[in-house]
Amino acid sequence: MFEEIDVNRDNHISRSELEKIVKDIHFGKVVETEEAVTKLVQDLDLNRDNEISETEFVEGFTKWMDSNSSQAANSKSSSHEIHQVFFILPLLKKFF
Repeated sequence: MFEEIDVNRDNHISRSELEKIVKDIHFGKVVETEEAVTKLVQDLDLNRDNEISETEFVEGFTKWMDSNSSQAANSKSSSHEIHQVFFILPLLKKFF
């Protein structure tokens, strides 16, 4: 999945590469593109260099999946976690 988003193959996902994938998923009115990209950068860019390395990408998605599966088990998900699930599922479907 990382390789599909990293269009220029520089081993980092830039904000513009994220914008393209978010637009390609067609979120419609659920999430504005800029808001979704900002959220992704905030959650995935762990070292705050405005690029997402493959390690950051994998760690971020693993954290989201772990968080959401444990939240689902407790059935006390906030709207923020539910929003994350709706954002992640289309990404996963596209690449797997």
